[in-house]
Amino acid sequence: MEKILCRHGRQDARPSLTPLNTGTRLLTSKDSDTGSQPLKPVSLQLYQSAVGAPMYAMLGTRHDIAYAVGIGSQFNRTPV
Repeated sequence: MEKILCRHGRQDARPSLTPLNTGTRLLTSKDSDTGSQPLKPVSLQLYQSAVGAPMYAMLGTRHDIAYAVGIGSQFNRTPV
């Protein structure tokens, strides 16, 4: 997991007992009100890599991150 965080520039991320609170709802740019600041486009390949790498870890050893990875993977086709 440390290698994954470094690869995506998140090496300074703080650990958490619960990676994502149950009931958290992520929004796409179409769902959110972005009146004040437009969202920057996201590289589809980079996003899919950032979600896919922890998914591999989740399947083998890190079942505690399943909910967070599952929510993030819902945006694999159109992240923004």
